[in-house]
Amino acid sequence: MVAWMTILNKLPTKDGLLAWGWTVDDRGCNGLAPNLKVKHSYFLAILLRLAWSTYIHSIWRERNQRQFGSEQRSKDALLDEIKKVIRLRLTG
Repeated sequence: MVAWMTILNKLPTKDGLLAWGWTVDDRGCNGLAPNLKVKHSYFLAILLRLAWSTYIHSIWRERNQRQFGSEQRSKDALLDEIKKVIRLRLTG
């Protein structure tokens, strides 16, 4: 839900909360970023798209391997592969 709200740029940021009449601490997040706004929704959308497509492709490959081959991986092994592929695509 948070990822979808971020993509739509609908997270309750400081400006949004003030517009709704909420009292907001001026220090921001732990006093480090006083005017933090969500501006990276494009990058997040790309990241979510990458994660989703990697997930679908890995499940599809696992299904084919189970149906036409003999080897079956555990859920943990499949999840490790998905994480590895995403990490590799992001770094190189």
